[in-house]
Amino acid sequence: MKKFFLIFFLIFCFGKIKSEENEKTQIWLHKAQEKFINFENGIDIFKNSKINGLEIDVYYDKNTKRVYLSHGKPLENLKNTLSLNYLDKFKNINLWIDFKNLKEVPFNQIDILSNKLNELAKYNNLFLESQNLLKLKLLSTQEFKIIYNLPIFFNNKFFLIIMKYFLKLIHFNLISTSEQNLFLVDQVFDSKNLFIYTVNNSDKICKIIKETNVKVILTDLLSFNQKCD
Repeated sequence: MKKFFLIFFLIFCFGKIKSEENEKTQIWLHKAQEKFINFENGIDIFKNSKINGLEIDVYYDKNTKRVYLSHGKPLENLKNTLSLNYLDKFKNINLWIDFKNLKEVPFNQIDILSNKLNELAKYNNLFLESQNLLKLKLLSTQEFKIIYNLPIFFNNKFFLIIMKYFLKLIHFNLISTSEQNLFLVDQVFDSKNLFIYTVNNSDKICKIIKETNVKVILTDLLSFNQKCD
């Protein structure tokens, strides 16, 4: 009996606990803000491929105090750069918002940003991603879900185990990581909570789907239609 409890304790503390649920992996479009000239019309992609969500990069500009749909600092042509308000046009869309510089958002702007995200989440299935734990926590509400972009500086499973239980304490369950780090991260975190970027080979996408149970795979393949059964 003692051996049984010891094994159970070791699995709980150090092992990956597999979920009984077997949710189907979804394929979402990477850097969606760069893929379409007419962004709303691009939503037709859901009809013509197996893409069922969008990842959109956003960037906070200190001068205008606005959030723009941009992967990098939108120094030029701000008038021609879409702001976060543009997403008000979206309804019933899976949206993964990758906040590239959340650390630069002033604390006095957090409530304003939170209200905006809550509004978007009323009409869409919204996820917010960043590496800034403090501001993610300040922004977190029941209206949208938080994705923590897990920094991996070295190949160390023990570090990941510590991070897993620390994140659990602050109620952050969803993790994003690169395709290159998937094998390592998947040994510790529950697959169904993993958001993977960026896989641009159809066979690799199918391989990940068959071998894991990750929640989302990002791709630049606009017309991904491959059957992975």
